[in-house]
Amino acid sequence: MASESKEDEYSKSIRSSSRSQVDPDDITYDTLVTDFMFEVAEKKPSLVQEFAKIFTPKATLEEMFKFLWSLDEAKETLKPNLTFSVKTIKAAHAYWTHGNACMKNGDRDHALKFYNKSLREAPHPVIVMDGKQWGQEECDIVYSKSTISSATEEKDPYEEEGWGAYSALAHAYEARARVLFSLEQYQKCREDIDRVLAWGCSAPVEEKMIKLREECERLGPLDIVQAEPCSKNQSVSFLYQSPEPPTLTDPNPSYPSFSSAVNFVTDDEHGRHMVASRDIAAGEVVSVDKAYSAVLYPKYFGEYCTICLKRTSAPVPCPNCTTVIFCSEKCRLNGLAGCHKVECSILHTLARLNMSNNAVLAIRLFSDMGYINLKSMVPPLQEKANSTERQELDDAGVYNSGNYRTVYSLVTNKDKRGVNDLLKRTMESFVLLKLLLLTDEYFVDNFGNKLYVDDDEVLFTGTMLMHHMMVLWCNADTIGEIQHERKDSTASPVVAYGTGLFPSSSLLNHACYSTCASVSYGYVQVMRACRRISAGTEMTRQYADLFQKKLHERMAILKARYHFVCHCQACLGNWPFTLPFNYEYELKCVVCGKAVLKESKKCQNCNIVYNHQGPLLDRPEVTIYDYPVMRAKMDDALEKYMMAVPRFMEGSDTPEDYTAIKELLDLYDTFVVLPTHGHIVVQSLLHAASLRKGTSAYVKGNCWNERLLSWKTAGLALQ
Repeated sequence: MASESKEDEYSKSIRSSSRSQVDPDDITYDTLVTDFMFEVAEKKPSLVQEFAKIFTPKATLEEMFKFLWSLDEAKETLKPNLTFSVKTIKAAHAYWTHGNACMKNGDRDHALKFYNKSLREAPHPVIVMDGKQWGQEECDIVYSKSTISSATEEKDPYEEEGWGAYSALAHAYEARARVLFSLEQYQKCREDIDRVLAWGCSAPVEEKMIKLREECERLGPLDIVQAEPCSKNQSVSFLYQSPEPPTLTDPNPSYPSFSSAVNFVTDDEHGRHMVASRDIAAGEVVSVDKAYSAVLYPKYFGEYCTICLKRTSAPVPCPNCTTVIFCSEKCRLNGLAGCHKVECSILHTLARLNMSNNAVLAIRLFSDMGYINLKSMVPPLQEKANSTERQELDDAGVYNSGNYRTVYSLVTNKDKRGVNDLLKRTMESFVLLKLLLLTDEYFVDNFGNKLYVDDDEVLFTGTMLMHHMMVLWCNADTIGEIQHERKDSTASPVVAYGTGLFPSSSLLNHACYSTCASVSYGYVQVMRACRRISAGTEMTRQYADLFQKKLHERMAILKARYHFVCHCQACLGNWPFTLPFNYEYELKCVVCGKAVLKESKKCQNCNIVYNHQGPLLDRPEVTIYDYPVMRAKMDDALEKYMMAVPRFMEGSDTPEDYTAIKELLDLYDTFVVLPTHGHIVVQSLLHAASLRKGTSAYVKGNCWNERLLSWKTAGLALQ
């Protein structure tokens, strides 16, 4: 009895963290799963054994999802509580006040961030699109008492005459316009001024805004673009770039996201993959792939546009929620008419649940497509699943990344997943389906009218969520931005801030020592050759940054996540995960690849002496090199590379510097025993230079978080 009592106490202590004991806003997905497993263990322990029979590769996705959907325990526990981020004048005023304090101290960077936050929190005038109303009527605005301390004699600007009902929004735009003007962002400043004047402000402010707009028009129609920070104290809010991606001059007609230098091949050993149809130079663009769907990580909802995924420092808010931002009126209109119509009411809950990034991407994928499109496109593809016909190609025989067929046909690895994995994917899909059922904007017809779906349609949606969750776990790729904290861009980290599904890029197999590397341009992914790729060589990429890990660690990660064993050059050769930090190298034999001895100039394995350039007398099919000449050529190439490095670090590199890197890489791959530290470093520099051409930004390290912490410590609550 004592033992049972202790077990009961332990069970209660664990239960204390369950949904019944925590604030609804603190309930996470893990809480839901914990509650579900406890319900099963306490009420139907036999279900645990039944799970092992149901959640197997032999069962269909529909069978697994239907089983979970039928359980009362799942319905009671795997049910998210819908919460919404309400716009209030109190919150908007608090952030506006902090922005004013920063501006007073000359900290424009943080002032701008606080004003942007104030815009997200401020009630917004009504916008009507496709019959849906966005924003708040004047009678629905959440008012609150002024946050100005009664102990001070300072007059609350919010109480000045002349401001309209949406004064919180107008105040934030007015304050931001002043910051933008100081940053020489004249076009953005004018846009904010027009909004202030449209919504009403006091007479003195109106006069100042008109004069400021005239000054913007006098100084120039466009914003001043700053390329790099001039001093430590300068604002970095506009020191970023979101360039347009390069275009393919000669795309493959059947695989238009790839260059014509790349061809599709399939075989039993590698499955579907791409190979070089000709020699490809180091740094050459091999693919430009637009994401079928892409989404931000929740922690970055307030820094990047939720539609184009590009950084923005002067965003426009969602009229309804405080969760996301848009970089422009154009992206906002696209969002309100598209995916955000579905996401607006559930995204705050999804972020609070702290589910995987793939769960957020799944919601975006389904929001982009819409229920009617999904329902019409899937059945024909399911019918082709067991046929020899390639279902991923469109009617013209083209692999188009913008066509849903390519997404549906991506690998799921269902047959390699275990019981726990399949149960996890089913539970994730269960919760996501509950969220879609909670919004009034997903199950609608082509005219936006709500549909009343039956059990079969609900199960169909849940099954498709399972299918795509497995696709995403194997194929979703990160979207990153190189962030400079100093001028040396070659040492700057790449920060992943989003994830997307790139169907064409998914055709490249993994290799720890890959031939290609990606650069993000918002929701467009560009692949470049890491080094010279010979015709017939497989095109590969890294699914994860694994090369600096030991072989057994790499194998474990790939097996657990992607369900395969890597057979790349680095894994087969058991390359060391650490290399001596020097540029020493050994020339290799052109026949066996073993090292040629420096003293004798001889390959001991093949007995070939490298004493001249040209074919061997007794083996004319073998062409060798003159050892001293090749050493001199390598040393000369290394010297040119070393001279180019400082220019790459400071961003003043030239086309000749790129040529020096490519020539050195070519020599490494053709004549040097690999791996070497020099070879890895040169490839890293080439990739860093490529990253600098994509989405990038200057940042101030952790000072933003430190400033927030100091304000909270000082009692300056933001809510």
